[in-house]
Amino acid sequence: MAQTMTYGAEKRQGKRIWIQVNGARGKRRYPACYNRHDFPSFDSFVSDYLTQHVPSEKGGCYRKIMTPDGGTPLANLDDLEEGKTYIVATKSEPFHKLRYLTHFYNKLYDR
Repeated sequence: MAQTMTYGAEKRQGKRIWIQVNGARGKRRYPACYNRHDFPSFDSFVSDYLTQHVPSEKGGCYRKIMTPDGGTPLANLDDLEEGKTYIVATKSEPFHKLRYLTHFYNKLYDR
């Protein structure tokens, strides 16, 4: 379900996704909501918003969003799907293949 944000008289449709930190086995997921007006580019969403709102155990800025089932890097906000879980990582950090909580949560919320 997309979230609608109201700014003055204007309404903007936002997408809600879930974020999990790369290599954080069994750790919590963080909700993130974005729209094209607030984040015109993929880099601004990842480096500005996610770095500020998703705690990093290793420090540094997030630079990558990946799929949890193989670590496929995404390069465009249009690639993100509503309600899905994605993994964030720093620029040089390789994808840690773990059994993330995504399948459980996606089935739970897709009902």
